[in-house]
Amino acid sequence: MHEPLPGALFEHYPAFWGSQRADALFGSLKEELSWRQRNIRLFGKIYLQPRLIAFHGDSNVSYTYSGQEWCTENWTNALLEVKRDIESLAPESFNTVLGNRYRSGQDSMGWHSDNEPELGPEPLIVSANFGEARRFKVRAARCASGPGKGRPTLLDLQLGHGDLLLMRGRAQSLTEHSVPRSKGSVAERVNLTFRRIRIESA
Repeated sequence: MHEPLPGALFEHYPAFWGSQRADALFGSLKEELSWRQRNIRLFGKIYLQPRLIAFHGDSNVSYTYSGQEWCTENWTNALLEVKRDIESLAPESFNTVLGNRYRSGQDSMGWHSDNEPELGPEPLIVSANFGEARRFKVRAARCASGPGKGRPTLLDLQLGHGDLLLMRGRAQSLTEHSVPRSKGSVAERVNLTFRRIRIESA
């Protein structure tokens, strides 16, 4: 258990899926999910997102993420298998999963919090990781750092093949996280973040 700020909880389970099972899931997830690369607007300019994204889950659920609305694709067999494994550990029933596919070390995820209103005030976000290990960094959110204070890295984890990470409590309101670029030859990685979207707020 890691608690970089009071109430911001991160639970890391290395090799939650054994190597053979993780290998099989990794292959299926790359093949089954509806991977897409969309444009994003940053500082008035249009860029391609630096990774592939897929959004799957229950029918008629949408999610606004990075200023874009996503509608769910159907659950795949591999996603349902991962979902069952996660729900055997986590005290939550998840209705969506956001997938991120990092094709190389140049693909990345910038600093952000999963704090959209439809997720609720203290959402449980569960991250499943397959493929190449990548760094996962955590820092204080702007609202938690105070005026004039820097925001150093508070937590720096290496999330490897078959690892599971639970983010709970005030993790999304007090901290931000990122997956920075990685130098050198870096193989592919698939990350799945399971979440429950509150339909009445979506």
